[in-house]
Amino acid sequence: MPKVIVCKYLLVEYLSLRVASQLIYSIDLQELEDYDAAKSLELEKFKAEQSQENQLLKEQIAKLAEDKKTLEERNKSLQEKNKSISKNHKGE
Repeated sequence: MPKVIVCKYLLVEYLSLRVASQLIYSIDLQELEDYDAAKSLELEKFKAEQSQENQLLKEQIAKLAEDKKTLEERNKSLQEKNKSISKNHKGE
């Protein structure tokens, strides 16, 4: 084979390999971008779920605080009533 043909053949092979490696690199970058986008969406979904759960827990805490206050007031009222009854009972 003449040197010119061999050089042209080697050049074509080299360029083919370069194009193939660039294509693989491009595909890898696209896969990474797709993976990154998917993970980003997954993270946003998780944050939204956590935010919603957090809001529900805050609402439950507020309701429990109301219930506690009501029970404490009822307890105080009953203690005063009991004290009054005990005082009246001793007086008899």
